[in-house]
Amino acid sequence: MQFPPGDVVASFGMYLHFQSLAQVLEDRHPEIAERVSVPESAPLYVKIDLGHGQSALLALTKIDHVHVWAVVTPRLDERPIVWPLNGNREETLVDCLHAAATANLEGRPMSSPWRWGEPEVTPIVALADLLDGTEVAVHKVVDANGYYTYLNNGQVKIGIEGTRRLSHLDCTYRQFALRISHEEGMGCQVDTYDLQRSEWTRLRPALTWGNGSEPLGQDSDRDTSPAALKRFADSILSGPDTWDSYPPWRPACAPFRQESSQHGASRPPHAEELFSPLEPSAEEKHHDEIDPAELAQRFQTQLMAFGLVDIRAGQDKEPLTSDSHHIVWHNRGRKLSMPEVQRLFGLAAADDKQLIVLSELGATRPAREFADRAKALVFTWHPATGELFGGNSRATKLLFPRLGDFEQCLELQLA
Repeated sequence: MQFPPGDVVASFGMYLHFQSLAQVLEDRHPEIAERVSVPESAPLYVKIDLGHGQSALLALTKIDHVHVWAVVTPRLDERPIVWPLNGNREETLVDCLHAAATANLEGRPMSSPWRWGEPEVTPIVALADLLDGTEVAVHKVVDANGYYTYLNNGQVKIGIEGTRRLSHLDCTYRQFALRISHEEGMGCQVDTYDLQRSEWTRLRPALTWGNGSEPLGQDSDRDTSPAALKRFADSILSGPDTWDSYPPWRPACAPFRQESSQHGASRPPHAEELFSPLEPSAEEKHHDEIDPAELAQRFQTQLMAFGLVDIRAGQDKEPLTSDSHHIVWHNRGRKLSMPEVQRLFGLAAADDKQLIVLSELGATRPAREFADRAKALVFTWHPATGELFGGNSRATKLLFPRLGDFEQCLELQLA
């Protein structure tokens, strides 16, 4: 007996998978069952007939060199809702398709949380619902689903957030681009980028949902009830004159002018320069080093902008001092090791202070992991600009977003 070729078996298996999805859709939403179909040959998709020759589709497709599940309707032709290839429940995929189709059939906006490409209403999704449609335009929401789409020069691109991502939304309000992020145990963080002044500021915790009494970067639980989220949204919409912020910080590569793109929208020049590299390149390491006093001043400015406001200039042996943080410079020509960070943590704990290590070459993996457990902050820096980067995950969460992450928000706001 001759068996069919492997590609035939795979194609038939894929057809059965789409048939299974269609059946789940019909079982969960019987009111649209008669509109559901699956083609018998490639390309395969689950289709909901919208009438007048239009349809809503759930398909496996490739966008920007990435294979994804995509939900497409006539209203979502430019920005489909995308999901990772693996790790999704069938119910999530078909419910998203149903929400997109019924919104088209009823002539209304897509309902939340599906409009944001998320499977459930979380605090950050609820906040996006409260803010969008006012003076605020929400451009992106990232929570359980780390995949999203954006437009770059008229082309649909896929954005993918890492597994250690913070729940966050990106939005624009007047001349500001805002990132509002939330993590259970870390509370809320609000970063604003002023398009006119080309500088970042972080809002003080008093403006976040909850009582805002805990120090930034320390474990804390915040009130995420609907009433608290409404108060928070109202405080954002009250305007920048009412915002209480930490001292501002201007990136060394901040754009001071705008140029027009080929599509006519005004956008920051040299977009590739807006991305903060994860680490300096080999060429950049050969730049002349910044004067130590100037470097210390740049570190102080950034740390205070992060919310560590009691850091001040010190003496030659201790360029930076603080009443609540034990600050150590590590520039011994090698990475910070775990025994070293353990020793430094002991010194900081003896003075009842939080440890901050500024390490020129970063830290080893065991050292980073211990620093996270010890609630210590490890930073490294760019040799040409003095810009700080996270040396452990806890420090990384205190950094401002990369300007490149806001390129779409900036382009839309400046258009």
